[in-house]
Amino acid sequence: MTKATKTQANRAKTEANILRAAGAVFAQKGFAGTAMDAVAKQAGLSKQLIIYYFPGKEKLYQAVLENMIDLWLEKMQFNDDPSASPADIISDYIRQKIELSRDYPNGSKVFAHEIINGAPVLKTYLIENLRPAFERDITIIERWIAAGLIK
Repeated sequence: MTKATKTQANRAKTEANILRAAGAVFAQKGFAGTAMDAVAKQAGLSKQLIIYYFPGKEKLYQAVLENMIDLWLEKMQFNDDPSASPADIISDYIRQKIELSRDYPNGSKVFAHEIINGAPVLKTYLIENLRPAFERDITIIERWIAAGLIK
């Protein structure tokens, strides 16, 4: 492993640690109740290092939310296998959603709170990143309807 590769790996590991810690604190205290000191303590890092990676609570909160959406997009799209039944595809989708919520309870809670509040931080990111995935899934559902597979 080259020095540059090690540095990138360490940076990614540190960012993941910070996002995990921030997710836990935001889930417990909400955005308004969260202090960068609490995130630093949860992560076992200095506040200065947290701010180096995420310059401000708003940027950190947005990163936690975007990370959750990226996980969702990675794991939760309808399978476009024409040989699979709609029931199997929908069951698989639901199973993946439950697994994602189980594996990332803090991120799921922070994301749900953001959505309940009208997505003030995520609105643009949702439109740019989630909408295309939903439109793809809608196309699949419309194809099922046209083929008489669902009503």
